[in-house]
Amino acid sequence: PEAAEGPNEIAMIQLADGDLMTVFRVGSGREWKLRRAYSHDQGRTWSKPDVLPAYSVEPSLLRAANGTLVLSSGRPGIGLWLSTDPRGEKWQEVDIVQLHDRWAPDRTYRIGPADGPAPAEGQPDKRPWHSSSYTEVIEVSPNRIILVYDRSPKPQPADHGDLTRIFALPIEIVRE
Repeated sequence: PEAAEGPNEIAMIQLADGDLMTVFRVGSGREWKLRRAYSHDQGRTWSKPDVLPAYSVEPSLLRAANGTLVLSSGRPGIGLWLSTDPRGEKWQEVDIVQLHDRWAPDRTYRIGPADGPAPAEGQPDKRPWHSSSYTEVIEVSPNRIILVYDRSPKPQPADHGDLTRIFALPIEIVRE
């Protein structure tokens, strides 16, 4: 991959035990996994960063009322990662683009890679995505979140109907 950008685009929450957890970007692309660090002393010192399964850009992070940790980010694509353990050791990924594109009424709403031949097995997908993959999550009531993301005509609009769109996806977090 290209050279690391260094820590940037930081999200931070307070965990149930009072520790702080921060998640941050170090590059752009699926190969640039997000990093995470903890602080036991209100941010004066931090643990050595570890690597999360989530990748790339502008992470958004929250701890839902039921204790579920919610992380969104992406590029390529848009991912939502959920962790039910209190320190975010294990994560479950939800592919938001797959769900979104299944719903999309026509191509001007789709976010997946632009049309063109798919790459050969094992090769990176260099086709442009129709999203900045910058997301935000907010809890609007206990265990009900809104995930906000965009659809933009990248690299350029195909025609006058190829519009930039902002979506707000309601999600209910249910733990078994």
